[in-house]
Amino acid sequence: MFSFKIYESGLDLNHEILNIISEIDQRNMDHSWSFESWKDLLKLKDLILITALNNDQIIGYVLFLTQPIDSFAHLIQIAIEKEFRGKGLSKVLLEKSFFEINKQSIKTIQLEVSVTNEIAINLYQKMGFTTSRSIAKFYSNGEDAYIMLKMN
Repeated sequence: MFSFKIYESGLDLNHEILNIISEIDQRNMDHSWSFESWKDLLKLKDLILITALNNDQIIGYVLFLTQPIDSFAHLIQIAIEKEFRGKGLSKVLLEKSFFEINKQSIKTIQLEVSVTNEIAINLYQKMGFTTSRSIAKFYSNGEDAYIMLKMN
């Protein structure tokens, strides 16, 4: 039913893909990016973007920035269109991204998550992340965030 596409560099991306992802971001994220921020990905060599597709339409994604020289990856965003949530797509996207990250010998994966986003926190814990610390007023709306880590 669902298929996935992997992009391992900003050079693999184009404005059409970024437009779609930016729109998903705007519709589904509390702390969304501007399109200009998404365009900056075109300049990056070390990223992993995996899109989830339904009938060739992007319905979700996960984005990691990687620092292979430091054996580090940062989960930047994961988003699924509302009508496709609850089908295990976030878990599959994370599993696929971990497989790609392991190819780069990444040892540590970090993410930030709102302290009030219990669904995401539970998913991350199930995927092996542990809470490292919290940061007060991390988000622009003043909300706190947890820093979560996963060691490979």
